[in-house]
Amino acid sequence: MLCSCLCVCAASSGAADDRPWTISSDSSVYSDTDNVLVVTSQLGVARKFGEGGGQVSATGVVDVVSAASVDVVAAASKRFSEVRSEANFAISHEVGSFLPSLNYRYSIEPDYRSQGVGAGVQKRLGGADTVLGLNYQLTLDTIGRSGTPFSVFSRALATHSAELGLTQNLSTRMVLRGVYTLTVQEGYMAKVYRFVPLFDASGLARAKSDGAKLDLDTFNEYRLAARSPEQVPDSRVRHALALRGLYYLEGLEASLRVDYRFYIDNWAVTANTLELSFYKTLSELFMLDLFTRGYQQSAASFYKSQYVVNQPNEVPHYRTVDRKLSPYDMVSVGARIELHTDPITAYFELSGMYTAFTDYLFIDHEIALVGQGGIAWTP
Repeated sequence: MLCSCLCVCAASSGAADDRPWTISSDSSVYSDTDNVLVVTSQLGVARKFGEGGGQVSATGVVDVVSAASVDVVAAASKRFSEVRSEANFAISHEVGSFLPSLNYRYSIEPDYRSQGVGAGVQKRLGGADTVLGLNYQLTLDTIGRSGTPFSVFSRALATHSAELGLTQNLSTRMVLRGVYTLTVQEGYMAKVYRFVPLFDASGLARAKSDGAKLDLDTFNEYRLAARSPEQVPDSRVRHALALRGLYYLEGLEASLRVDYRFYIDNWAVTANTLELSFYKTLSELFMLDLFTRGYQQSAASFYKSQYVVNQPNEVPHYRTVDRKLSPYDMVSVGARIELHTDPITAYFELSGMYTAFTDYLFIDHEIALVGQGGIAWTP
């Protein structure tokens, strides 16, 4: 978190020189009104090299997911539980005014395998006040079906992501950062377990006559018998531009952070994100971060809350029930408390999110709570 660094970097840099090793552990719990529960645990170890940002690190992550979401209910399936395991390795080392880096990630779950490799470089331009960064990441995913060997059923997805960023210290109190990200995906991007209900004019007329609103409880009564698997385009190009401003309020011993992100892709999805954070020093040991975030998104060009056909055997070429491709708005608020002492740092964070779906068949809103905490030891 940049605002954390702005407040405590002077205190932490000396400790990094004397004790380069850091061992950390983090855990989080996510729960929402769509009957999804995710418990995540992470353990990491890192060693710093000098003062220029050089570091080698290794991290292990385990996610336990339990869900009976609308995707599951709409497909007439039962609640499922699964475990995802992930390992991450990264290294960076300063070479003059350059800071090159490499990383590798591998994750596995019963019906999904993913691995990614990336490289990047940061360059100080005329001093430490201006830093230019360039990163590239390649991710190769193999999508399977639970209970079926990958040799029998599998689909591939390749994701290329490039990022160009510029950070500028305008003064001892103010930092600006801009990042442009280009992501190109090729391959299977539907969900194996999603089936799209189809309707015809007579079914919709019956629903209107019955005074029934089509939703998760009623759609089965009025849809056609056929259940078509989800199908979306196999190519997606994403663009995102993010801007961040940090300002240190010396009289309050606090930092103000403002983030804005604009997103657009060739599926006609556009999104705007605005986040505000107020980071306050409470004492020599404790710091408080209060934050809020707003998000607004338009629908994909092929998205419909109800796919209506003229013939029983007619199937739209592209079809989805992915709520993340529908128009929706989201707002979240949260707070984070941090403890900074030698040789331990710790934090706890609690946030809540409300999402309003303005044109989605199965639900019209979702409420989520996230609690997470962690501890780091620098021996």
